[in-house]
Amino acid sequence: MITKRMIDNMFDTFHTFGYNTPFDNEVSVFMGPKTKVEDLENGYSIKLAMPGVKKDQVSVELDSAKNHIMIEAAESTEFVSKFKKTYEVPTTIDLDSIEVTFEDGVMEITMTRKEEASKKKLF
Repeated sequence: MITKRMIDNMFDTFHTFGYNTPFDNEVSVFMGPKTKVEDLENGYSIKLAMPGVKKDQVSVELDSAKNHIMIEAAESTEFVSKFKKTYEVPTTIDLDSIEVTFEDGVMEITMTRKEEASKKKLF
């Protein structure tokens, strides 16, 4: 059984960046795009809110040798600083099932768990 703590460990939080708000001259802490990770019945969903970011400003790569997904936004906008984030993909995920959609400033990465492997008696 996968717990919320295990999910938090697999999908850790973004690094902290500083930026100036348009309302004052104080420096605020920016925690990267707001991220929501959901443990679905058949897999996971990761949603990242990136207002003002266009689809062509974001890169998503899968490194199947390391089971990592890397997301990178190379340009800053008024609301989102440029960032690079890597998620570790659980080994229970079918890497061919990973899909990325980007619509209205929200990126969603969905992934499906592998079919349960049949048990095999070893001894």
